[in-house]
Amino acid sequence: MGNLTKLHHLRNSNVHSLGEMPKGFGKLTCLLTLGRFVVGKVSGSGLRELKSLTHLQETLRISKLENVKDVCDACEAQLNNKVNLKALLLEWSIWHVRNLDQCEFETRVLSMLKPYQDVQELTITGYGGPKFPIWLGDSSFSKLVRLKFEHCGTSTSLPSVGQLPFLKELVISGMGRVKSVGSEFYGSSCSVPFPSLETLYFANMQEWEEWIPFGSGQEVDEVFPKLRKLSLFSCSKLQGALPKRLLLLERLVIQSCKQLLVTIQCLPALSELQIKGCKRVVLSSPMDLSSLKSVLLGEMANEVVLAGLFEQGLPKLKNLEIQNVREQPYLRQSETWLLQDISSPNRLQISGCPQLLSLVTEDDLELSNCKGLTKLPQALLTLSSLRELRISGCASLVSFPQAALPSQLRTFKIEHCNALESLPEAWMRNSNSSLQSLEIGYCNSLISFPEGALPSRLRTIEIEECNALESLPEAWMQDSSTSLESLNIDGCDSLTYIARIQLPPSLRRLIISDCYNLRTLTGDQGICSSRSGRTSLTSFSSENELPATLEQLEVRFCSNLAFLSRNGNLPQALKYLEVSYCSKLESLAERLDNTSLEVIAISYLENLKSLPAGLHNLHHLQELKVYGCPNLESFPEGGLPSTKLTKLTIGYCENLKALPNCMHNLTSLLHLEIGWCRSLVSFPEDGFPTNLESLEVHDLKISKPLFEWGLNKFSSLRELQITGGCPVLLSSPWFPASLTVLHISYMPNLESLSLIVENLTSLEILILCKCPKLD
Repeated sequence: MGNLTKLHHLRNSNVHSLGEMPKGFGKLTCLLTLGRFVVGKVSGSGLRELKSLTHLQETLRISKLENVKDVCDACEAQLNNKVNLKALLLEWSIWHVRNLDQCEFETRVLSMLKPYQDVQELTITGYGGPKFPIWLGDSSFSKLVRLKFEHCGTSTSLPSVGQLPFLKELVISGMGRVKSVGSEFYGSSCSVPFPSLETLYFANMQEWEEWIPFGSGQEVDEVFPKLRKLSLFSCSKLQGALPKRLLLLERLVIQSCKQLLVTIQCLPALSELQIKGCKRVVLSSPMDLSSLKSVLLGEMANEVVLAGLFEQGLPKLKNLEIQNVREQPYLRQSETWLLQDISSPNRLQISGCPQLLSLVTEDDLELSNCKGLTKLPQALLTLSSLRELRISGCASLVSFPQAALPSQLRTFKIEHCNALESLPEAWMRNSNSSLQSLEIGYCNSLISFPEGALPSRLRTIEIEECNALESLPEAWMQDSSTSLESLNIDGCDSLTYIARIQLPPSLRRLIISDCYNLRTLTGDQGICSSRSGRTSLTSFSSENELPATLEQLEVRFCSNLAFLSRNGNLPQALKYLEVSYCSKLESLAERLDNTSLEVIAISYLENLKSLPAGLHNLHHLQELKVYGCPNLESFPEGGLPSTKLTKLTIGYCENLKALPNCMHNLTSLLHLEIGWCRSLVSFPEDGFPTNLESLEVHDLKISKPLFEWGLNKFSSLRELQITGGCPVLLSSPWFPASLTVLHISYMPNLESLSLIVENLTSLEILILCKCPKLD
């Protein structure tokens, strides 16, 4: 690694298995981008290797700081000289076990890791010292806007950061030994602490008991003068009161703070309130909540006092969510304010209220896990302004009112209602219905839908995991006035066909997946098996074709599907075709050149032996993927279209003996991936198109030496990935100088990279994997 002295960018942030940096890493003095520096235990990979990397920019993450053995190493890293760094992350391993001496040592280490004063973001994770260094609250950090402390579980007090002049976001999480937050947090020399703070977040402070107000016992005009978001999570022992006069506070979230008593009287800007799992929270009047738009109340008992919350009418309230209120009286007594005190809610969500028997709301209604609800009230469907209705996990719900849907209802979704067997016929009779989207899922008792034409404005139907559903109404399919554009069916194992005669004539998008017994898309007759076991059609007619308007067809995991189209043709309007994991499918179509296909993706079709004729005439085709087709031996003689094809992927076709003809003529091809085709032993004689920008070759048994691939002619090639199967790569220098990304893996005999990379002056990313002899 030390030989890559001209390397500018090393993006290794996601290399989680990296144990330490290579020896001599400090020689990469031109490095501008370094995602992660992992401190090693041995000499040559320690923290002091950062000293000479003075040009680092943007974000630097230093991990495994527990491996630092000498405080001088931290000092030698000279983080205060990295003037171009905007964000610094300092990480000790969270589960690292320490004794008292090690905790004190980590305090000294952190004191030496002070960044340059222009740093904008700082995160400290897993720090084990009992206290924080003074420099953290230094007001000279004039550009520091975001500060995070995570899992610093040994510290008994918070750092003094109240005097940071432009700090906007402060996150404190997992500091389980802190019992009190007070003057040390605000800072002793600050008349108005946290003058610019907008977001304050506390979480998992298990021992935190008191929040002492700033200037306790004195008259204080403003605290957190610009705070807009305050969140408290899992501070189970916290008592006392929150800061007062939060005049700009817009969002208040308190969850799992069971002992906290909240008395706030002045929140004129508050628009979102969430209180959950806080049994002793009290909101008392008088208070100004005139800006409140969203309220979530959850996991409460009757001892919760919400005096004054709804007395003002809440004129701007649009969303109200009630969760896990298990006592029926609470909701029944609350119906008064639901009806009278809230003027115009757009959305009401109720979940986990098993004793709920009835309700009234407007605009947007969501019911979930209300196990005592057996039938929706008739009045619900008379709400003229109801636009969205979602019902989930209501196990006792068996029926709906025999009434038309509300005239303004646009979206209806029901799922996990296993007692429901059918939907009302009246739903399909309302010519004035505004319904546009119908989603039904995980209703295992649902056998059928009501007969009758679809609502005239319905555009989308999604049916998922309704295992008892045997068929869809023919009236849906043959309605000439339908507006249905998208039909998505997933996991309906009892379906053997989608439509007996034809699919809706307006359909543009059809997605079918995980319907294991589906044998054909249209028609339930005419499929037989020959003596050879090959599936065939006994008869078909033009009536059985897919709709002429169909633009997108996706079929996945339908193991018994024999045909896509009963007459062997696909619609002329078809642009996107994806077929995968259909083991009995032997053919996609007779020909494809009568379509408008732009994308073809076929994968894991075990019995597919050939591709349809006419591929070379698909003048709109941009992407072609052929994957996991073990019986496919060749491509059609005409080859592939050369006009717009930009991406070609071929993989796991074990019996494929040759690539498509005339590949060198694919002048628009930019991305090519070929892999795991064991019968493919040679490339086309005329080579690949030289305009490629990305080339991936995986585990091919190609005997042609690398320098005969013609890679030196690929003047536009930016990314090259080679995985195994190329034994002549040992010393070949035949790589184009335009490469910015080079990925080499599973090359057991590769010993050196010096000849390969010395001419790669544009290389930014080098990835090496499973090359055991490489030094």
